[in-house]
Amino acid sequence: NKFHKSELTDNLISSDGRISIAVMPFQNRTNDTIWDVWQNGIQNEVVAFLSNYVELILKQPESIDNLLKNEGTAIYSSVTPSFARSISKKLGASTFIYGSIIQAGNQLRVTAELTDTKTREVYRSYQIERPADEKFIFQIIDSLSVQIKNFLLLTLLKKDLTPQDRYLTFARSPEAYRHYADGLKAFLSEDFSGAVNLYSSALSVDSNCLFA
Repeated sequence: NKFHKSELTDNLISSDGRISIAVMPFQNRTNDTIWDVWQNGIQNEVVAFLSNYVELILKQPESIDNLLKNEGTAIYSSVTPSFARSISKKLGASTFIYGSIIQAGNQLRVTAELTDTKTREVYRSYQIERPADEKFIFQIIDSLSVQIKNFLLLTLLKKDLTPQDRYLTFARSPEAYRHYADGLKAFLSEDFSGAVNLYSSALSVDSNCLFA
C-alpha cells in the first residue's frame, strides 16, 4: 500500500461519482488560417462525443467562450494554461482539456493535455498525427476523443479497486476493465466459474488485460 499510492486522478471524481470537464478551444499554432475554424471545431466535436457518457459532465463551449470574452480574450492563441485553469475553476470543472494544432511540413499534429484544475498537474497528454489535409481532421478528432473517453471511464472504474489491483490490469478499454473488475469480485466471492467467464470476456475485448 505504501508503494501503490493513490492516483492523481482520484481527486477528479466528484461526490456523485462523475468527472466534470471543461474543453478549451484548441489553439491554431500553424501559420495557416485554414485551421482557425477547427479551434472551435475540435472543441465542439470532443464535447459532443464525451457528452454521450453519463459518467462525464461536460461544460458547454458557449459558457467557456462567454467567460473568455468577459475577460477580454478574443484570440485563442493568447489563452495560457493558467488562464484556462481559471476558466475551469469558474465553471466548477475538476479537469480541463487544453490543446493545440501544430504543423510541420506536410504533417499535422493535434495535442491535448488533461489537467487537474485544483493542482495544475497534467495527468495525461495525447498527440495525434495525420497528413496536413482537412480530409483527415475527423480521423484525428475521433481518435483523440476515443482515447480521452477511454482514460476517463477507466479512471472512474478503477476507483472501486485497491491500488494493487489497479496496476495489475493494463487494460486500455473501459469495457474490458469492467469485465475484469466484475471478474475480480466474482473471484473474491469464490465464484470461480463466473470469474473465468468474466476474465475471458475481458481478454476477448482487450488482450492487454494482463491480470485477467
